[in-house]
Amino acid sequence: LREDVRERLKKVRKVPRWVRILKTVYHEYGLKHVCLISILIIYQFIGAGVFYFCEAGFDESKEKIWNMKIAENRTRFVFDVIPLMFNNTDYLFFLTQEQTNEVSAKLHAEVHRYEKQLGIKYTDQKIKWDFWNAMLYAQTICTTIGYGHLYPSTVSGRVFTMIYAIFGIPLVLSILDDLEPEAQQIRIPSPEAQKPTQLPLC
Repeated sequence: LREDVRERLKKVRKVPRWVRILKTVYHEYGLKHVCLISILIIYQFIGAGVFYFCEAGFDESKEKIWNMKIAENRTRFVFDVIPLMFNNTDYLFFLTQEQTNEVSAKLHAEVHRYEKQLGIKYTDQKIKWDFWNAMLYAQTICTTIGYGHLYPSTVSGRVFTMIYAIFGIPLVLSILDDLEPEAQQIRIPSPEAQKPTQLPLC
């Protein structure tokens, strides 16, 4: 029985050759760093996709509502201005309904053109949620840098932000800890060492 146990232990202890090769490559050729950075990149892409899925649709609906409110305010302004300019007893000048509609359309177009000249648009109010901005937001969470101009508006986006940070921040810290020995080996020569040596004058 003991010999059988010993033979089984030898088989268990004997590591396959491909495992030994992989272990050598993993430790000696920096595959560990590549694996960790690859995991971080994949994690960033997954996070960006989820943030884009949560926020892009809501952002588009907010943009439509914003445009509708701008159009309503523009129309209200035009209909408030017309009576002051034309249907006024002080000037004894009145417009028919057909003329009022024509003037209203012209004023509406002019106000809209004036808004374009001023550069009034929804994207100036808040950064738009596209995929690359979602990627930027995901990176700022993991690195704890923060970027105040871009933030989730939906409940699902805010909840996922907390979950994403719980796993993302330790992942970045582990990568920094893993790269620390290599960073310490990099030596930047001081300016004094770069100065040419002066030869003594005869």
